[in-house]
Amino acid sequence: SGSGTALIHVNPIPQPNFNPSAIGGCSPLAITFVNQPETTFVSQRCVWNFGDGSPEVDNCSDVAHTFIDQQVYPVTLTVTSEQNCTNSITKNITVYPDPVAAFSFEPQPITMSNSLVRFFNLSSGATTFNWNIDSVGTFNQFNPLVQFPAEDEGIYNVCLRATSAFGCIDSICQPLKVNGEVLVNIPNTFTPNEDGYNEVWKPVVLGERPDMYELIIFNRWGQEIFRTTNPDQGWDGKGIMNELCPVGTYAYVVKFKSKYSGETIRKIGHVNLVN
Repeated sequence: SGSGTALIHVNPIPQPNFNPSAIGGCSPLAITFVNQPETTFVSQRCVWNFGDGSPEVDNCSDVAHTFIDQQVYPVTLTVTSEQNCTNSITKNITVYPDPVAAFSFEPQPITMSNSLVRFFNLSSGATTFNWNIDSVGTFNQFNPLVQFPAEDEGIYNVCLRATSAFGCIDSICQPLKVNGEVLVNIPNTFTPNEDGYNEVWKPVVLGERPDMYELIIFNRWGQEIFRTTNPDQGWDGKGIMNELCPVGTYAYVVKFKSKYSGETIRKIGHVNLVN
């Protein structure tokens, strides 16, 4: 019989570890991976695989990587010691899905006389919404009902910002046009009796060219008793001699041009002068 002795040396297995700056977020998601001290071995090799098909990175220092597509990525750090012992660790990084912002509105077309607009939120994947409309205001309702200014035509930029439960954001902007049109309101009665109420009669016209305006008043015999080319000037009930006209019905002709279409518009009617 005989005996022998052999010395077996067992090398330590590396214990890799790393901490990501975040484990999830919205695209594009930039993550810094911090290599921990327990990973350190003399003459070791560290290989990072980010799980998205990008080239592996050979680096034992901290590394950074940006993830684009919305999915879960297994990020693996493989460490090899100087004795050629290898071990690895994997941690998942999640890129959350982005919401999609979309909307429509009615009526179409929108005009000065029909400028109350209902918005329809067509977004998906979002939980909170913020509407921002130039020169009008901000709204947080899902389907806001918005009154646009009706004094003149205009184009308003409407932006919807949709935010998901994960804090991911998408936004969309659309121009909304309020089409100009001529609006005319002509009272049929006034009372120039010096009581301070309803003393002046004047057609109210929106959308006219101020340099192409004319208003004429006639008495019942067809005589012209008042004329003006100033759209801000009304009739105070006085005639040619600057005296108050008697109670009665007077004819008028108001003529102006649309500043939107250039069309000449002529309105004929009667106004009652009463005490």
